[in-house]
Amino acid sequence: MKIHHASSIRPYFFNYLRMKTNCLLFGICLILVSCNRGNKNIEEYFKNMPNHHPAVDLVDIEGAIFGMPLEIAMSDTLLVAMDDIGNKYFTLIDIKNNRLVNRFGDKGKGPDEFMYPCNISINRFDNILEFTTLTPKAHIGFSLNDAAKNPPLTSSKKRVFSFKDDSPSYITWFPALNCYIANGMFLAGKYAIINEYDTITKVFGDLPPSKYREEIDNFLLCDAYQGFIKSRPDGKKVAQVSLRCDLIDVINADGTIIRFQTYNPEIAVIDGMVATSRESPYGFSSMATTDNYIYTLYSGRTFNEHAMSAQLCEKIYVFNWDLQPVCSYTLSTEAISIAVNSDDSKLYFMGMGDIQMGLYKIELSH
Repeated sequence: MKIHHASSIRPYFFNYLRMKTNCLLFGICLILVSCNRGNKNIEEYFKNMPNHHPAVDLVDIEGAIFGMPLEIAMSDTLLVAMDDIGNKYFTLIDIKNNRLVNRFGDKGKGPDEFMYPCNISINRFDNILEFTTLTPKAHIGFSLNDAAKNPPLTSSKKRVFSFKDDSPSYITWFPALNCYIANGMFLAGKYAIINEYDTITKVFGDLPPSKYREEIDNFLLCDAYQGFIKSRPDGKKVAQVSLRCDLIDVINADGTIIRFQTYNPEIAVIDGMVATSRESPYGFSSMATTDNYIYTLYSGRTFNEHAMSAQLCEKIYVFNWDLQPVCSYTLSTEAISIAVNSDDSKLYFMGMGDIQMGLYKIELSH
C-alpha cells in the first residue's frame, strides 16, 4: 500500500495540510442505515434519484481575492470564506449586493488572535460566526455585525478547552442538548459531549467495523474518520461527515445515531500518525446543512490519479435528515467548499476557474 500523507493526531493539521498542499448525559443507541453496502457505492445509491446539471454563475465580488477557501458559511445576506491570505483568516461578503465587506480574524498567538480555524458555521438567530481553533484549543464566535465594522471588533465569545486524555477536534454547539458536541481523538468512542463547564461528560458512538479495529487503538483510529460536524439550523440534530471516506452520521436529540457509509479509508500508522493510501478515495470536502437537507460535496478521487486536485469535487449529494437520498448535482466547475441559503434555493461554492479560485452559485431545483 503506497502512502501519500500522514496526518497529525489532531485533525486540525489535516485541514492545514489540505490548505498548504492545495494552493450527557443521555443514553446513546447506534442505528446503522448501512455500515456495509457491499459493492454499492454512493453513486449507485443515488442512481434512481434526479441528477441535475445546473448553470454555474460566477459571482463577481469587486476587490475580493481568494487563495484556497477550504470552508464557507452563509446567512441569507452574508457569506464568510475561510482562507489563508495575508494576516486575516476570514473574508466577509455581502451576497445580496455582491460586495466585499471586510477581512477579519487575526492570525497569531497573541490576545484575540488564533491559529488554524476550522468547522465554521453561522448561527442565523444571532448572526454569529462560530468555529474551532487549534491554538488556542477553543470554540470562538464573532459577531458578523462587529466584523463588518472598520476596523473589525474582536471576538464576541471564546471558550478555551483543556482536556487530559481525550482530544476533541471539530466542535459545535448542540442547542437541543444545551451543550457542545465534538468529534476528535478519544480513548473509547467517536463523539464527546462537553458541558457548560468545559468538561467531557460523555464519550459515545462506535467507529465503523473494519479490519483496523484489531490493529489500531481507538484513539488513533478516530483520526481516519475526522471531518466537519454541524448542527441543523433549528438545533434539533447534528451531522458529521468524514474527509477520508463517505461516512455520514446524523445524531438526534434523543441520542440515536443514523449512519451512511459504503467504504472505509485505506490507512496505516507511521511514526504514531495515521497515513492514508494513495489509492484510497477521498470523502467529503465540504458540507452544508439546512432545516430540510444535508448537502455534501463529494470527491471520490484518489491521490494517485488526481494528485493535489484530489479534494476538488464535481458532485454534490443531497440527503434528508434520515439519510435517505434526495438528488445529486453535477457541477461544471470543480468545487472545494459549499454553503446553502436557508430556503434551499441557492447554493454557493468556491471553485477553481480557468485562472483562479472564485465564488460561484447555482440555483437549486429539488
